[in-house]
Amino acid sequence: MTTERQRAANRANATRSTGPKTRVGKARASQNAYRHGLSARLARDKTPEQLAERVQDIVDSLPNQLDVTDALRVVSAQMDIESARSVGIRLLRQILDVEASRLMVEKSIFSQLRNADRYLNSAQLKRKRALKALASRIDE
Repeated sequence: MTTERQRAANRANATRSTGPKTRVGKARASQNAYRHGLSARLARDKTPEQLAERVQDIVDSLPNQLDVTDALRVVSAQMDIESARSVGIRLLRQILDVEASRLMVEKSIFSQLRNADRYLNSAQLKRKRALKALASRIDE
């Protein structure tokens, strides 16, 4: 059970853990998906027309309550989640296809899977924030 003192320490630490502050640091962090090779594997399988259709569906479902930018943020985050999940599934299939004796040699697959999982978590957080922003606009 977490004590009040631990919760206070966690909150204090969280205020300091806000990510990169400088323009250089932000630019470097924005390239993490490229560095891990995820962005290449996360090439979206949706066409711009399909993206626009998804965005328009959201806008139409809530007329006069939100703009296209809000809907685009939600759809973009959802597409990132779908892409990250497909990468994870592909990597898991690779692991299952590897013979047991070769499994130790294929450690890079596990590293890639970990990276895909981190990317998925990030995309889910992005979607959560986009939905929260969307809900706050609707409540206005």
